[in-house]
Amino acid sequence: MRWREWEEGHRTKLDAAIDAFDRAVPALAWDIGGVSVACLLGYLDFRFPDLDWRARAPAAAAWFAEQDARPSMRASAHPIQS
Repeated sequence: MRWREWEEGHRTKLDAAIDAFDRAVPALAWDIGGVSVACLLGYLDFRFPDLDWRARAPAAAAWFAEQDARPSMRASAHPIQS
């Protein structure tokens, strides 16, 4: 079941996480934490293309573009995104 308040609550949390990723970019390493963030941002593109998270988080967007170009990321991308 879904209801407006539930969706709004999750969107508020997602927006806060995107803001936090944008602030954390200088400290993000390519370790399990960085891989997790990159996978999440890629999932947002796949599942919520209208979210436009890049507009609100330009540092995270630039970081993700670099990480998404890695051969390992390309090799594991969903076929629709490849």
